[in-house]
Amino acid sequence: MLKQLEIEGKWGTCAEVIGLYKTEPDSRVKIRLLEIKLAYEGKKSEDIAEIVSESGSTVREHINRYNRRGYEGLKDIEPPEAEYLMNWEEMAEINAALGGSPRAVGINNSNWTGGVLGKWIAGKFGKKVSEKTTYNIMHRLKYTKTRPKRKCRKANPDEEEKFRDEIKKIIESKDENTVILYEDEAIFTTEPTVTAIWTKEGHQAIVETSEETRDRAVIFGAVNPESGDLFEQISDARNTVNFQNFMLNVSEALAHSDKSAVMPIDNAKYHHFKGIADWWKDNIHNIKLMHLPSYCSDLNSIEHLWKDTRSNVTHNTLFGNLASLVSHVKDYISDLKLSPEKLVKLC
Repeated sequence: MLKQLEIEGKWGTCAEVIGLYKTEPDSRVKIRLLEIKLAYEGKKSEDIAEIVSESGSTVREHINRYNRRGYEGLKDIEPPEAEYLMNWEEMAEINAALGGSPRAVGINNSNWTGGVLGKWIAGKFGKKVSEKTTYNIMHRLKYTKTRPKRKCRKANPDEEEKFRDEIKKIIESKDENTVILYEDEAIFTTEPTVTAIWTKEGHQAIVETSEETRDRAVIFGAVNPESGDLFEQISDARNTVNFQNFMLNVSEALAHSDKSAVMPIDNAKYHHFKGIADWWKDNIHNIKLMHLPSYCSDLNSIEHLWKDTRSNVTHNTLFGNLASLVSHVKDYISDLKLSPEKLVKLC
């Protein structure tokens, strides 16, 4: 049975500990002062541990630290810089290396991991470090593990920057009757896309597939990321006729509210159909197209809507037929339109 630890009174009275507790700004030290107060009152370490949601061994460590050094013993002391394994010059080199691919510094790996970094440090500086230490080094250098964003290598950075400047000027100068509508089309198929999901440990989830010809539906969409207004049309294909019908419907809806729109749009062939200038002049009077730079789909706000819809409707789900798929997609988008604030946050 563990011997009950007692507080040595040489560092102050219980009343003085209570005074420190009331004024302590550091939440961790404040909890430790509470532990000392409860120990002063005669409570056992296990009882104190239950009150403060700590382990009994942790409470006993804090009591021992207080008995040795008083209030100062309850503080977390950062080790001096000299105790770090890598000096700052070496850390600067590591920081530069982590900013690129391991192959750029002679390591035949695609991505940095703790093991890969440890291997490079050993070869570069002749220092053997544990994998835990390499991850501590990454954290000290403010590196975190994130999912990269895909970017086509054919994208032109100058064209992308030019578009950003132009759309910014339009947003800043447009009047209250002009809106920005980002347009795009998305394909949804009856065959599921497989993504990671939560499962019981030791069990692998199974997603059924049909292994047959997948049926598909196309959604034409246009979203206003400032208001959350959304226009959509479900069609059988991406082509000129369906695009024209969608534009006519959006134009008519805008006319009813006395609005006009600037519409960022990609460079799909049916967005440049033969005779588009004359057709547009004859049929669309309140929408001005603004073509996105090639290979820069990330500049199109509506892409976030498509990603969200797939995540919540079609991932890991096999639909028995096209009608079922279309019905579920329609229902989800209809619910989204009832929450324009969510669409604003998404897009």
